[in-house]
Amino acid sequence: SVLKPIEGASSDKEGTLFQRRNSPVYHDFDDILIPGELRLNRKMSSVFQTETVAAGVLAFSGKIDTQTLIQFFKDNMAKDNWRWISGFKGTSSLLIFEKGNRWCVITVTGVGYGTQTNVWVAPKTN
Repeated sequence: SVLKPIEGASSDKEGTLFQRRNSPVYHDFDDILIPGELRLNRKMSSVFQTETVAAGVLAFSGKIDTQTLIQFFKDNMAKDNWRWISGFKGTSSLLIFEKGNRWCVITVTGVGYGTQTNVWVAPKTN
């Protein structure tokens, strides 16, 4: 698999690589916008990329209200032509989207005063 290098990455006290941004940004999936309040954790992420396919999981954490985060994804995924399929809201929330020949599953879990968010992308199979 191929992972993109992290420009301007810093290391926390445990040595886990995080990437910080202030405004929303696209990471390895160029059609899934991520809020700037979330930090990318490359050690917990894994993305497989070819010229035509990007699949895997990106792990994020940050201090952002769960309901605000869920609404951010619903609004911005629609702007990038993802179709919301279904989801669950609770202590752990799940959002399921579909676009073309791919699925995107986003999990949001409240952790202390912040959230742990995973963005999974997988190709559909016939």
